[in-house]
Parts: sequence; C-alpha cells; structure tokens
Amino acid sequence: MLTQRERLRGSISEHQVFRPPTEAEWEYACRAGTVTTYSFGDDPSKLAEYAWCQEPHQHVTYIHRVGWKKLNPWGLADMHGNISEWCADWYAARLDSGINPTGPVNGTQRVCRGGGRTSQASDCRSASRERYAPDFLNYIGFRVLQMV
Repeated sequence: MLTQRERLRGSISEHQVFRPPTEAEWEYACRAGTVTTYSFGDDPSKLAEYAWCQEPHQHVTYIHRVGWKKLNPWGLADMHGNISEWCADWYAARLDSGINPTGPVNGTQRVCRGGGRTSQASDCRSASRERYAPDFLNYIGFRVLQMV
C-alpha cells in the first residue's frame, strides 16, 4: 500500500518499491560493517548507550521515540532494543549460507530482529533472532526499505 500510494503521489518511480527487510538485510544494517556482538563492540555494559532494554539495569517500562540513544556506525537508530522488528522472512531454524540468504517462502511464524524494551542483552545482539505468528500483536514494529 505504501508503494502504491507513493507512486500515485508521484514521489517514487514505477520501479521503486517499499518493503520490509529480509532478516539478512536487517542484520547487515544492524552490524553496519562490524563483526562484533553489537554494532558498537562486544561489551554489553555499553548497551544502555544504544538500546532501550532490561540491561544493563535500565528496567524500561515503555517504548521510546526512535533516536534518543546513540546511532550505529551507519547512522541507524534503535537497532539493538526498544522494539523488536518484523522481517519479510518466514522463520526457519537455520538459513542457507551465502550472500543475503532468505528464509522459506511460507511458514507459520515470521522472523523478528533487534530485541525489545523487555529484552535481555543477549536478545539485543546483532545476530539474535525471534519468531512469532504473524497475528502476534505484542509490541513489534517494523522498518521499511526503499528499493530502487
């Protein structure tokens, strides 16, 4: 719907599309060129500088407006915590290897990434994955990509 609306407004071309990221695309954006546990390194004690979550000792009771914490190296906010984010992929226990792998074409659960306000530090890692039924409505958000 967003793609159709923006095409009708003339703000994107017929070749451009808005869509949620695959989980591989989400992790690539979260890592922002790093190979560490988090985009800021391996030390979870620094997580409070970048994420709203339960650690270290934040006890977050509500979702915050995006961008109040430090950004990752590519300037993306709230990639580690605040609200888990839906990805385009259906869940599989393991993804195929290779560049930009995608999940199965169907399933019963979708992948969520990023950790949320109630997550522990380990659930906010760049590689952490969650899965939920598509009708699960408990504090899950999303990002969109604009594909050219």
